[in-house]
Amino acid sequence: MRKFQPVLLLGLGEGLPDAAAIERRAVNRAEHLDEVNASPRGVLDPTGPVERLATVLYERTWFPADAQLRLSDDAGTYLCNNLLYVAIAQPVARAGFMHLPPQGRTVSEDYRGRWAPLVRILIESNLTSLAGR
Repeated sequence: MRKFQPVLLLGLGEGLPDAAAIERRAVNRAEHLDEVNASPRGVLDPTGPVERLATVLYERTWFPADAQLRLSDDAGTYLCNNLLYVAIAQPVARAGFMHLPPQGRTVSEDYRGRWAPLVRILIESNLTSLAGR
């Protein structure tokens, strides 16, 4: 953070099938061990608030009408939530998280072609909003 001083942090993770989800909040809780059966489990930050709200902006009109995209208030209680909870506390103008559907057997090129434009729109729109302030 000190070295690069970003203005936007956007985490990406695997979510539910068929739609991307922009997460609006993270909770100070972890109910699962991580990939190597280590922390986090329990409270993420004993001195932190119960929840933190994402600061990434979202407007449905930024995206194509047929974009499979939804808002979510449940980033889970696993690594995605942990990343979002920590990111929101960083000294950045915008922090958020976007769950993308599992790739499954979709060819990588097709998967990127479908979901990368939505990620790009979210990033570019938030950076544009910051440039205008």
